[in-house]
Amino acid sequence: RGGIVFGKVDGMEKHLKLKGTQYNTLMALFYPTFLVFQIPLNFLCRKIGARKHLPSMLLLAGTMSVGAMGARNFQGMVAIRLLEGFAQAGFISSLYFTFGLWYPRKYLAPRLGFALSTSGLAGILNNLV
Repeated sequence: RGGIVFGKVDGMEKHLKLKGTQYNTLMALFYPTFLVFQIPLNFLCRKIGARKHLPSMLLLAGTMSVGAMGARNFQGMVAIRLLEGFAQAGFISSLYFTFGLWYPRKYLAPRLGFALSTSGLAGILNNLV
């Protein structure tokens, strides 16, 4: 999600020849697909199981993050941002659902807190790299 900010600092606007508000559009495009697909992908997780669903969403999210390096224009980056929103929506909502199945209520909050804080730690390490 946040890698696009570093892309701007690193010259993404010049590389993709972005004009006007195109960068802001790219920033915002992640969220519509993220919001729209959370519930349907959560139902999909229930149907096919977390063992298949969660790794698939992580693989897609990682592929899109790496694929952003190959974007050559605004349209390519739009497609990547939309797919990133889709993949992360499938992962986050399904993670909550799956943890809810595995842990009793009194252990759920600390486990989710740990899982989400490691995501923040990964973001910090990513920013350092």
